Amino acid sequence: MPPIGIVKYFTESMVKSNTMNLKDKTFVVYTDGVTEGYLKNGEELGAEGVQKIIDGMSEVTPKTIVESIEKELNWGAEKLRDDITCMAINISNTELIKKK
Repeated sequence: MPPIGIVKYFTESMVKSNTMNLKDKTFVVYTDGVTEGYLKNGEELGAEGVQKIIDGMSEVTPKTIVESIEKELNWGAEKLRDDITCMAINISNTELIKKK
């Protein structure tokens, strides 16, 4: 399945759907500039590296996730080859709004 926004979907049947309960969880979305960003040792961070950063945090909040990823990758402007775009959202209220 291609990442969101890469392929134009012509029908709903082209999209795989899944429902998850995000209550009391943090949803993290990031661009390839994060996973392809260089670490100080010259290696790319990768999706596993993002998970490793989060797993190693003592306080996991949207702010600390984004700041930790940015800190790990933004160690030298000459080493940045793409944008570092990351968004984290904490879902604390999942009550459904009743439709009228």
